[in-house]
Amino acid sequence: MTADQVALLKEKFICVPHVWGMEEYVKEQEFLHRVWESHPAFLHDKFGWHFMAATGKVLHEKEVRETGIKGLERILAAFSQLPESEKKPRLGDDDLKGAHRPTEWAARPRPPRALTLRIFARPLKRDARGQYALANYTAVTNTFEGEPHSDAPEPPDPTQDLFWITEDEWKSLVPADVKRGVRRSLPDRLRQRILRFGLAPNHAYYGGLIEWTNIRSSEMTLTTEDVSAAQVCLRLEGSALLSWPEAFCASDSRLAAEAHYDVRFYGLLTYDRTKSTFTRFDLAAAGDYWGPWFHRIRPERTPFGFSMELADGSWAWDRSGTPVALMHLHPSEGEKYYRP
Repeated sequence: MTADQVALLKEKFICVPHVWGMEEYVKEQEFLHRVWESHPAFLHDKFGWHFMAATGKVLHEKEVRETGIKGLERILAAFSQLPESEKKPRLGDDDLKGAHRPTEWAARPRPPRALTLRIFARPLKRDARGQYALANYTAVTNTFEGEPHSDAPEPPDPTQDLFWITEDEWKSLVPADVKRGVRRSLPDRLRQRILRFGLAPNHAYYGGLIEWTNIRSSEMTLTTEDVSAAQVCLRLEGSALLSWPEAFCASDSRLAAEAHYDVRFYGLLTYDRTKSTFTRFDLAAAGDYWGPWFHRIRPERTPFGFSMELADGSWAWDRSGTPVALMHLHPSEGEKYYRP
């Protein structure tokens, strides 16, 4: 997206994300979902940009293929041709009741002194040397590079999420008698949470949670690399095999198969002893995914990767965002995010 596009969007448009799959949980999404369902153009919009007036009047009936300032100006021209009654919200309209009203689903408070990690996920490929590399992915057809209907011009931006590590969890990573060279297992609860809510490809792309029983095998170890009066440096290593029934495809008997993710990971952590907190928590994970993917089977292994980094609070998302996994749990079940 260009700077000119961003400037025009800020000046003339109100941008609202549609949380797909959460419409039954977040009241303010109901209006957007009704408009989405009633206009096929939304389901086939290649670029994922959907334009409507406040009444729900759609401003395009075909795919929005024209990008840049010219495309946005065309939408504005269509809006200017609407009668005044179509430009403003219809107060009292049932479609708008409850819109923008906060709900218990909308946000969850972060635990006191919890660490916030940013999560990034994306499909990968192997290059000519067999090394992992960025791959193209066409979201509208859910196809990977080299497959039919995959026409993404370049690797897309990664999906993004958050992960919270509670104070008691991160404190357990640095015992008082920590010594260089000591290797120990990551606490079971944190290991399970990272795998369930941070490293599952289906969760990264279209939501849904896996259960702890879907962790078929896993190992995560911490090795103390260096210890000084100022800091403790740790190395995190491990691997896991996740296998789960794919709920997204449950209605299609042809896709009644388990999804699998065979992954290895490597991370570097730094604990600042003077500040009594972590100042680095980097984790990279890469492995192979196979099985149901949206509405089809992927029998071949497809590389898929994640990365995590410590959020420093410089993004508004760091401070006000909520982990997607937590949003998938009913408020009465929120404790399951912390104690799987």
